[in-house]
Amino acid sequence: MIRFYKRVLGFIVTIVATAVPILVSAQDIPKAEEGKALVIFMRPSNLGGLIKSVVYDVTTDENKIVGILPMGKKIAYNVDPGEHNFMVVAENADFMAANLEAGKTYYSVAKIRYGALTARFSLFPVRKTKFDGEEFKKWNAKTELVDTRKKSEAWAKKKSRKVQKKRDKYHAKWMQKSDSDKATYTLNKEDGLAF
Repeated sequence: MIRFYKRVLGFIVTIVATAVPILVSAQDIPKAEEGKALVIFMRPSNLGGLIKSVVYDVTTDENKIVGILPMGKKIAYNVDPGEHNFMVVAENADFMAANLEAGKTYYSVAKIRYGALTARFSLFPVRKTKFDGEEFKKWNAKTELVDTRKKSEAWAKKKSRKVQKKRDKYHAKWMQKSDSDKATYTLNKEDGLAF
């Protein structure tokens, strides 16, 4: 009987996988609003698909929601130029610093790491040298630009205490990292594309 269910499940997975078209969109690179920098957060991997990864701007004491970042999607965030700190929350919280220049578009990839109970995410800066590479082109094509602000704001209100606890706990760990480790997780002015 178990073999029967395994075969049926395998058949269903095969049908769904071949029936659902893969989104391959050659989207133009979005441009920053006048006087702003634009950061595109991407989640190209399907791993941990049911786990929310939520991005915040934590430059100040406020946990300012950027958006919920579902698998296969990307979200755009216009922000004042200068130094910023971003946080991604799932089972954990992790951080990425940024030094942004007005008129430029920057990219970051949310990558999964396996945690004790569910998925953990980290934000990785995409260096300007990667934009012509096949990996970036694949990420860009596999992700669809979405606006999750309304849904994200409602989620953030409900989860504000939990998010703050994670920020406090994991930011202390971030601060203990060496300067070279922090540099690995920092978007630099030169990493942006100017139009």
